[in-house]
Amino acid sequence: MKSTIGILLGVFVSFFASSQDTHYWTQQFGTRSALMSGAVVAGAEDNSMVYYNPGALGFLEDGNLSINANLYQIENIRIQNAIGQRADFKSSQIGNVPLLVSGMLNRQDSKWKIGYGIMSPVAFQFKGTARIDGDYQITDDAESPGNEEFIGELSKTVKTNEILLALGFSRKITEKFSIGFSNFFNMRSENYHQNFLVYFFLNDDDNTLVSGTDIENVKYFNVRYQMKIGGAWHLPNNWEIGATFTTPSLNLFGNGTISANISLNNTKLFTDDRRDFLASDRQEKLKSRFKSPASFAVGVNKKFERSMLSFSAQYYTSLDPYNIMEAESSAFVRPSDLYSEFTSDEFLIVQSGAKSVFNIAIGYEKKLSDMLSLNLSARTDNSYFIKEEKGTSTTMTDWDILHFTGGINIDKERSSLTLGLLGSFGRNNEYSQDGNLEDPDETLLLGGALEVTEASYSAIGLLLGYTYRFKKF
Repeated sequence: MKSTIGILLGVFVSFFASSQDTHYWTQQFGTRSALMSGAVVAGAEDNSMVYYNPGALGFLEDGNLSINANLYQIENIRIQNAIGQRADFKSSQIGNVPLLVSGMLNRQDSKWKIGYGIMSPVAFQFKGTARIDGDYQITDDAESPGNEEFIGELSKTVKTNEILLALGFSRKITEKFSIGFSNFFNMRSENYHQNFLVYFFLNDDDNTLVSGTDIENVKYFNVRYQMKIGGAWHLPNNWEIGATFTTPSLNLFGNGTISANISLNNTKLFTDDRRDFLASDRQEKLKSRFKSPASFAVGVNKKFERSMLSFSAQYYTSLDPYNIMEAESSAFVRPSDLYSEFTSDEFLIVQSGAKSVFNIAIGYEKKLSDMLSLNLSARTDNSYFIKEEKGTSTTMTDWDILHFTGGINIDKERSSLTLGLLGSFGRNNEYSQDGNLEDPDETLLLGGALEVTEASYSAIGLLLGYTYRFKKF
């Protein structure tokens, strides 16, 4: 019996661990900075420097308020053969991401420039359902002659959001050199829901129904802190360079809920008799933590008579697997008096981690007239996904992305309007998907098989931004 329960729990762990919220550069902020794909570490005339390089805030002369949003973004994700042939995961989302409000306080009586910003580094949603329905050879013909009528369905919903509050300070050491630092307070919330159902009928006198359900939920919020330190230099011959260091995050506070309800009915695993099994628990107000790694960034701008070429690169260090949340010891497999050795703290674990990532961005700006400029840019956005050792991963994405951006800036005396088009494309031809039911096996009733398949991602969006520059006060 213990071996049977072990298989039941193994199914839970392996499937619950299946996992674009594994990217650092998906969202870009600011008006010009977004059109330049974030290739602005060396500096830009944009108060988003509070995010990209606080050292460059010292070169901004005007206080200003900007509101910047990517509107009407259409995002598509497809995971082929998620649980079987022609049983794909497809998710299409329409929404507005991200929203940025930022400003500068340029006080005449102070040597320090102060910048602030509110932005959304992560805004990810996935809703997908895959279903398989057909006749398959599942049980031995001695018990159930012929193929069994089988239905399997998997649905997942993931919603992840982060709101970042930034407060930066910068000071010019000389006319050509400025330093600064920014304080980041990042608030993260995540909701994950999975519903996995399997049914088949035995070909016996009673048409016995064999079924399994796996319903899992994760919900948490977390607040963490990071500091970014930066410097910016203006060199001869219209060269500009910048460099930043961002500290690892410091966990502040947060909590969440984990629940799982798993049942197997009339199931024959490693026993001769068909039996029912149940594992169930829900734990609330568990402490949460979420980590962001240290990172290093450099950037270069080269200005010409009526144009500018910019380059930026950023390296993120890795994070070993860690627990976002973990349940306390309590009964999990029921009846609890028969299976007291199987407790929730062994299985109700939400885990994350990150591999090291290196991203680059290149941007070009051309002055078409005194009021109008054209921007073209591209950037990589590599995934930090790492396969967790145990427990749950609530992430879905495991592919690298290329982003392309083009648009215009319309400048007036004290304001500017930004219009742009964003396009993003990603693909992974070796995407690992648990839960494949193309060849159903009763010993893997809820887990299915691990399948290497293909996954693709695409998005298109419209960027609309506005900046107003007010007089010093």
